[in-house]
Amino acid sequence: SLAEAGCMSYYVYHDFDNPARFLLYQNWINREAQEQHSLNAHVRTWMKNRHNLLAEPFETSFWQIIK
Repeated sequence: SLAEAGCMSYYVYHDFDNPARFLLYQNWINREAQEQHSLNAHVRTWMKNRHNLLAEPFETSFWQIIK
């Protein structure tokens, strides 16, 4: 994702207490860049197959910096 236009940062974290639990933190320049990312083939493939890969559902949230 870092190579994509509008991606400012991309980090993957794991829980100290549960190494099977992850947090993916993506920082996009704007909502439109994130939406464009969602149209990529690899993201669509992930979304289609995620139920077979994850032990529990994942959550997505969108945040905005307060200036």
